[in-house]
Amino acid sequence: MSQSLPKFREQLQDLMHSPYLRPFVCEGSPLDCDVFIVGINATTKLDFWRFWTDDYGFHKEKWLKAYQEERVEKGKRAITPTRNKIGILIKELAPHKCLETNLYATATARASQLEKEEQSTRIFEFLLETIQPRIIYLYGSEPFEYFSWQIKGLKQNEIRVAELAYGKVSLYATRHLSYQTSYIQVSRVIAE
Repeated sequence: MSQSLPKFREQLQDLMHSPYLRPFVCEGSPLDCDVFIVGINATTKLDFWRFWTDDYGFHKEKWLKAYQEERVEKGKRAITPTRNKIGILIKELAPHKCLETNLYATATARASQLEKEEQSTRIFEFLLETIQPRIIYLYGSEPFEYFSWQIKGLKQNEIRVAELAYGKVSLYATRHLSYQTSYIQVSRVIAE
């Protein structure tokens, strides 16, 4: 990508009405990510910009520490099953750089708690158009539905090569990682 991190930040900030939205998580520059892991929405609110610097990008390790502390303070387990399974995917997909993102940037305990105005895909679409990933891993029904109306023949548990506005992309859709996808299924997807 030829875009600079400061320019990317400015454009992203223009789309974000609150620092407590979570547009994505990655280590370093999001512009270097060729894989998107796409869910519905985040569950934990943190100030996104606390973990951003224009010379590096996003500091995932610092974010993860704060994420765990926030969850424990609220009496929850430090890491959710979804986060564990995303971690497995990211490790196994190396050397690809992964960007964890969601259709909706607003964090709620459950996706069903999203208000209508919080169900905007503007930030997700900005990330997709700007970063242009070559691989997209979808988990959950809403990300699958978002892409299935654009890509005929998209099915769950099958790799599909499709043409998006910016070029070819490989998509894989599965059920939600938190409770409907086992660790064995995640490992099988990686093997494919």
